[in-house]
Amino acid sequence: MNATRLLTSHRLSAAICLLLFMSALIPRLLSYNFGLPYIDHPDEPASYLKAQEWQGLFDLEGYHDGYPPAFLAINLMVQLGVGANGPSGLAPTVQILRFLAVFASAAVSVFLFLAAQCIAQPLGKTNALAAGLVAGSIWALSPIAVEYVYATPDPYVFLFSAITLYAALNSVRAKHHGRWALGSIVTGLIAAFFKYSALPVIMPGFIALAYLWINKPEKRVTFSRAFVMGIMLIAISALFLVGIYGAGSLNTPGTSDVARLSGFASLLNLQYFIGNFSTALQMIGLPGAVMILLSPALLIATRYGVKSSDSAAQLKDSACQLILCYWLLITVPLLINTFNSGTVNGLRFLIPATLAAIVLVAATIPAIGVLLFSRYSFLSPALTILVGFLLIVPPLPQTIAIIHNRQLPDSRVALRQWVDRNLLPGSILVTADNHKTFNPIWGGIPYQHWFDWVERANLTVFSPQEWHQETGVGYIAYPVDQWETAITLLDLDDVLYLGEFGGYGWRGPYTILARIEPLQHLSELSFAGEIALQGFEFTHTPMNAGDILSLQLFWEALDHPPANYSTFLHLTSAGSVVPLAQADGAPGGSDQQTALWQVGEYFFSDPLELTLPLDLESGNYVIRIGLYDYLTGARLPVSNPENTGDSAILFRFTVDDSGAITNLNTVDQTG
Repeated sequence: MNATRLLTSHRLSAAICLLLFMSALIPRLLSYNFGLPYIDHPDEPASYLKAQEWQGLFDLEGYHDGYPPAFLAINLMVQLGVGANGPSGLAPTVQILRFLAVFASAAVSVFLFLAAQCIAQPLGKTNALAAGLVAGSIWALSPIAVEYVYATPDPYVFLFSAITLYAALNSVRAKHHGRWALGSIVTGLIAAFFKYSALPVIMPGFIALAYLWINKPEKRVTFSRAFVMGIMLIAISALFLVGIYGAGSLNTPGTSDVARLSGFASLLNLQYFIGNFSTALQMIGLPGAVMILLSPALLIATRYGVKSSDSAAQLKDSACQLILCYWLLITVPLLINTFNSGTVNGLRFLIPATLAAIVLVAATIPAIGVLLFSRYSFLSPALTILVGFLLIVPPLPQTIAIIHNRQLPDSRVALRQWVDRNLLPGSILVTADNHKTFNPIWGGIPYQHWFDWVERANLTVFSPQEWHQETGVGYIAYPVDQWETAITLLDLDDVLYLGEFGGYGWRGPYTILARIEPLQHLSELSFAGEIALQGFEFTHTPMNAGDILSLQLFWEALDHPPANYSTFLHLTSAGSVVPLAQADGAPGGSDQQTALWQVGEYFFSDPLELTLPLDLESGNYVIRIGLYDYLTGARLPVSNPENTGDSAILFRFTVDDSGAITNLNTVDQTG
């Protein structure tokens, strides 16, 4: 009978673990791919480049020297797996690393379930299961936890910190005490190999061993061996990290340099500690903080609220488990004091303390229930689930908002790809909003054509022409608020408006792109009210019969075109529509088919080249343009001052008796 109940209990625990893992996995899988191929988080390209440096493919010139090696090793293995080399390998590597981070983060919910179940064990199996369910659910659905899925060491630190805490808590009551405690030390060391700020995570295993050594004298030899082995592992790890790997030369701006300069003088700064401690509790909020203050209720419930033949021993075990949680809750913020002044920017470094807080909260709720409803034991698990529900549900809209936001396309990717496909290479003036958009090394967006960038804070202090004289830029990427200011100060005929990128329905900055040089020749040809030719430029002007005429066309989508159209250029005599020579091509190039154009978008065509016949007789000629459905051949009607219904004249020229081109004049079609 007892064996059957035990099996049922294990199956129920396994089912809850699976449920929690899937509940955590789904929101993370829905949101991990955000922004790509643009890389927003600065640590993602930094780790990638450091692993590239390990292969001799890049030189960070000392930046990230001494960085914890565990994540760099994973990064290196992924790079070798995908054959990453240079900027083109950044986004694919980050994508895989984020995918792995999804599973690491989701697994944290399982170990929080086990940890809370372990600490709430004296309150009965049902209460322990309820406590574990609450702890795992808080992490699984928290917007903070869902957001922190990056190609960085953090998800692995979270995972191994959770495992460490569970192993230390379990060592107090489990059968093989020493093995669990040593396992806690090992996983704590692994966490520290991912991030040195996780060093306090190593200690719970030692604290548990000290407690066991005092309270279980018959096994002191076993515990002493485990303690010595733990010390040896730390010594070997320290020898490797400092003596061989070079962790002592750690160079990570914003963390190691701050700690080094302060000389750990901020370690006991009370103001910093209060800020960091409060940040660590952000995931559980004020109600959770109140529960932590009430966590000693677990001891009272263990001693007086639960019938047990060995309540005194249970009380000692519970006290030790509370101390293990308090250790992380206090020492992690203390260490983070050395490089973070208590701001939310340090949240990811404080998550090991947050994990301990979650476990304390989840275990405290049923303890209070046991004390309040000692005669009605079934009410305690119900209270735990209810309070847990009240902790979990309010942040859910934030979680949903994060998922929605991360599924949106990124405006920086759209801007970089449009520029690559449509513009001649040059320099672009940007603000901090787009400081990595054209930097493939740190931004990750693949490119075909290199564009230099110049960063300034305020782009309205000079006119576009003055910026060109000052910096040599040919294009300006205005933040939308600065563009609204700029258009009141400049003549729009002096620049070429190229389009907007971002706004509603996009991640990233809302940017207006303009070219400092206006179009050579303006036009207002409308094709079926779907597409407008705004103008064109000569990329090669013919001088004689037999030369090549090359044009680049600039289009605007007036509506969403229902089909993929092709452009034709026809050379005809002035009084005829019969082509003597022609050229055809896609209006926006082969990779910008018109069926994909959206209202308000602008596109440059690839250069269209038309070769004039070598035997062209003297006389007057015109170049006509039109659009047609290349599948059916049907032409679109065109409206302009001079038209033949399905084509329009762009310009006229004369061929003299020697074959020279003269009197080349464009037709005014601006109405």
